[in-house]
Amino acid sequence: MPELPEVERARRLLQRLCVGRVFERITANDDAIVFGGAAAAQEFAAHTGGRRVVDTFRRGKVFGLTLDTPPHLVMHFGMTGNIVVKDEDATMKYKDFKQDTVFPPRFCKFVAEMDDGTQFAFADGRRLARIKLLNDPMNEPPISALGFDPLLDMPPLEEFSRLIRKRTLPIKNLLLDQSFSAGIGNWVADEVLYQAKIHPGQYTQTLLDTEISNLYDTIVSVIKIACDANADSELFPKTWLFHYRWFKGKRATTEEKEENDTKKKGKGKKQPPPPPSMPDGNLIEFETLGGRTSAFVPAVQVLRPLDEGQSPVKKAKKKTVGTPKSVSKKRRDKESDSERDETEDEEEDEEEEPAKRAPSKRNKTETKEDDAPSKPARKLRARK
Repeated sequence: MPELPEVERARRLLQRLCVGRVFERITANDDAIVFGGAAAAQEFAAHTGGRRVVDTFRRGKVFGLTLDTPPHLVMHFGMTGNIVVKDEDATMKYKDFKQDTVFPPRFCKFVAEMDDGTQFAFADGRRLARIKLLNDPMNEPPISALGFDPLLDMPPLEEFSRLIRKRTLPIKNLLLDQSFSAGIGNWVADEVLYQAKIHPGQYTQTLLDTEISNLYDTIVSVIKIACDANADSELFPKTWLFHYRWFKGKRATTEEKEENDTKKKGKGKKQPPPPPSMPDGNLIEFETLGGRTSAFVPAVQVLRPLDEGQSPVKKAKKKTVGTPKSVSKKRRDKESDSERDETEDEEEDEEEEPAKRAPSKRNKTETKEDDAPSKPARKLRARK
């Protein structure tokens, strides 16, 4: 998913392509989900066409263009959004999904042509992106609901510490909360926690002052390095967890595949990739926190128990036997992945028990028919 560094790269790209220029033509493809209404795409195209771009803006994962006349263009990439420029290799390349290099790309939401002939497109395969027109973007949702931006307005350490200590939840969950820190997503959170040597499941109220200070410095450092590299992961330090965390280690790198093929050539059995690990040999493990997969290194990130007198966040109560399936489905939508698995196991047990207590009508009928004598047998008895 595009996070703060990737979105900042997109903003810088649009700054270079659009600021000071006029939208000569915009073609929008109807998508009521992405544009927020059945006719919203055409309204968007009608308003932006002919407008001059004055500036760009970004906060967290939300970015956009300030036009010479409001409303202004506001965008969010969602999980798979991207900006594709015609005849230019400026498309962001992601680790967890592929993007088209052809123009216009598949799943294109709009194509814009500037007055200098430059063309770019906004693409999104999963339809989780959002494109809006807002009169005052910085003071309207979604931006008005966001927390601090680590690149734009990182708070002082004292304020940062206060914001952490007033919450009671795993630190990874807090970092993913956009009302706390805007722009930090899954890979950034995993990276800063690894470098700060903090387990993602460590509860906020148990963090030491030194750990909070380390976390603060690490957030600033990781965001700055990633943005200075223009979100080009090939330029990230090779000691970063980023390079080794993807796909839970189920997919080998190109080099590992070639080495594996060379070693196992002729044996006829495909070998799985080795367990994911850091260059120093420390293994990477995965857990689900905040509804997202967390990658961490247990040798470095040690989970400490809660101090005496402190209690973790209360978990949602498990579903009791006999809960209607309609209610169960609503609850499953709100539960975490781990709780969902437990709930589904309980439901399977509930469905199996009635089947054991009472056989089906079909089974009863089959039993009676098997016990009853056949018609030829009845005639033979009658003759006797």
